[in-house]
Amino acid sequence: MTAARSTIKDVALRAGVSVATVSRFLTGANRVKPATRLRVEHAIAELAYVPDPAGRALSLHRARAADKTGPAPSNPKDEP
Repeated sequence: MTAARSTIKDVALRAGVSVATVSRFLTGANRVKPATRLRVEHAIAELAYVPDPAGRALSLHRARAADKTGPAPSNPKDEP
């Protein structure tokens, strides 16, 4: 049986910070205090947290689902 993957929420709980703070840390924002950075880094290491690329793409609205659908169907009402 495999262990469940750690989530950003798990990291936040372990570090005693908000999910938003962990997110800012992961994106490299400079608005995270050094002491808080250390707590988040330790929590990530303890939990072996690895960000999910698919989740990141969705959160940034960069999912490629639209690329796979092909061209938009034409509307017969729009044709002359």
